[in-house]
Amino acid sequence: MKAQNTTLKAINYLSIYADKSKDFEAFKYIERSKTNPLQVSYIKQEKIESLLEYTGLKIKGTDEQRKKYFVNTSINKLLNSMFLNEHSRIQDVSQDIDTQFRKDFTGNADFFMTDDVVGYYSQENKDYIYNRNGSCMEGKPSNYFKIYDHFLNIKTQIVGLKVGNSVVARAMLWTKGTEEKKFYLDRIYISSEFKNSNEEELQLKLHTLVKRMLRVKKLDCYSAYHLNRHIQNNLISSSNSVKYIIGDTEPPFTVQIDADTFGNLDAYPYADTFRYGKELNNNIKFSTDEDDYYYILDNTDGEYTEGRGNICDCCDDRVQEDYGSYSECEDEFLCEDCSIYLEDREDVCRESSAIYDSYREVYLLDSDIQ
Repeated sequence: MKAQNTTLKAINYLSIYADKSKDFEAFKYIERSKTNPLQVSYIKQEKIESLLEYTGLKIKGTDEQRKKYFVNTSINKLLNSMFLNEHSRIQDVSQDIDTQFRKDFTGNADFFMTDDVVGYYSQENKDYIYNRNGSCMEGKPSNYFKIYDHFLNIKTQIVGLKVGNSVVARAMLWTKGTEEKKFYLDRIYISSEFKNSNEEELQLKLHTLVKRMLRVKKLDCYSAYHLNRHIQNNLISSSNSVKYIIGDTEPPFTVQIDADTFGNLDAYPYADTFRYGKELNNNIKFSTDEDDYYYILDNTDGEYTEGRGNICDCCDDRVQEDYGSYSECEDEFLCEDCSIYLEDREDVCRESSAIYDSYREVYLLDSDIQ
């Protein structure tokens, strides 16, 4: 079935079951839109007559005339204007045609990849047409995304599918290492127009193309659950020449950034995957481990949330609660390196505030002795 004949076939089908509206015969040159392939275009008889009377123009349905004089609308709206009843049947037919339009549109989508993560997310890179896709970060100021330029031994890229310059799917590709590389494909976002029609189909297509580009058999991916569900639901047979191996949902590595670099950034993004940060000597390691973290990249306003660690009031280092104690006598939190246990008080204090009793072999608070 050719795409341009789909709408007319639907009209002929509905004519058997539904009553035609009084304007039914007025809709002329009904065809898939040239300017928006997800819609249909038409012109009404009264406009054809008006153009002929006042301008002498004869409507023949050319591409140029469609762009200039025709109405673009959804298939559902058109069918409801042409028929009076059978609304449930009209809805079903409209949904089928709309799904076919979307599959036709994305069927010719091209793969793309860019190193310009900052420009893409901030939408300052004008090589693309950005469609709404549910991401809370796209369109934010460019300084929100500078962190992606500073992860150690990590390369981040945007990969996606586009029709012309219009992006219909995209994800972030993480590459760790130089010689022996590891890869992770982050959450695959789909343009909102395709979420209810062929979202998982587009996700699988992008995942497959990235695997092919990387020449790997397995590619761990944030969206792995949805990809596997799509494969199972569509009963891809074992006889198919393409063997689908998706991978795990979790990434096969963690990422790190210099602690000073992290602290000097102006703003921070919301992170889908590498969200929880833990200090390791001079670096901060980000992972999916929500049980062990000091920083959380979970805000959309450029800030980050402080995690479960506490700041030692003596040395200013951030430590987990299990590796420090609150001192009632000092009225501050102290890490293990900066604190001395006071047996008599069952409390801790700063080392400078303690005096050792060699006879009892315990530490005392100096103010208790004085």
